Amino acid sequence: MKSGLYTLKWRDFFRSLIMAGLTPVFYIIQQSVVAQSFVLNWKGIGYAAGAGMLGYLAKNFFTDDVKAAEKTLIEASKVQPSAPKDQELNPPKSQP
Repeated sequence: MKSGLYTLKWRDFFRSLIMAGLTPVFYIIQQSVVAQSFVLNWKGIGYAAGAGMLGYLAKNFFTDDVKAAEKTLIEASKVQPSAPKDQELNPPKSQP
């Protein structure tokens, strides 16, 4: 079960830990490209990890995954296929 609006579940905390691990990777890459050498700024890495974790938790707290998914499915079912009809692709040839 996904978390609703203004709620967090344990799954959200576990996934935020994954984000806390992945965000510093991008930080390290960005800092290394700027410095043109491999750089480990542990204070910056800690800030990036905290920001990734808090950002993920805030996003899940303020969004309702279930209602958003239901809305997307309903809108998708209302959309008519936009593929051209066979007659539009191959119009009948007129005979002289």
